[in-house]
Amino acid sequence: MVFFLSLALPVESSENDDVLGLIVFKADLHDPRRALASWSEDSASPRNWTGIQCSPQSGTVTQVTLDGLELSGPLGRGLLKLDHLQSLEALGASENRLSGSIPAGVGSLSRLSSLDLSHNSLSGEIPPELGQCQMLVSLDLSYNLLSGEIPSFLESLSRLEVLRLPGNSFSGGVPEWIVRSSRSSTSRRTISG
Repeated sequence: MVFFLSLALPVESSENDDVLGLIVFKADLHDPRRALASWSEDSASPRNWTGIQCSPQSGTVTQVTLDGLELSGPLGRGLLKLDHLQSLEALGASENRLSGSIPAGVGSLSRLSSLDLSHNSLSGEIPPELGQCQMLVSLDLSYNLLSGEIPSFLESLSRLEVLRLPGNSFSGGVPEWIVRSSRSSTSRRTISG
């Protein structure tokens, strides 16, 4: 006698977490063009969603690009579920208008190497938790409504090569470490602030 055992293997839980995170993020946004219509909670995977790139191996979200989609609203907590996220681009110059503060939990995105939230209406201070993103190579927060002092923890981001902060309402002047980096001929950093 031969027995066959058939198991339905579940979709990788991190892929499910990514779907959930993106749906929660989408729920907070105003999307007049329905640019994110492909983002459906009925999907098992976000692989074919607008603005989403996934790892071919694991299916987890590695890049979110929201340029030119006319989105507005907060940079919601749903993005914090994207444990494998390496790049987030939501340029306001291309018709987006994200608002509110940068979520403090952004530090949990340990694989994040590129963050471009320029030309939006983000306000408040740069959260200290951003200093936990040790893989960060490029950070562009230019032309928002950010305030407070330019945080010193940005200097400790050893991989950071590009830092753009102009067009905000920072107080306290330009930190000395930025002045040193911008004058150094050996620095690999591109800094505008």
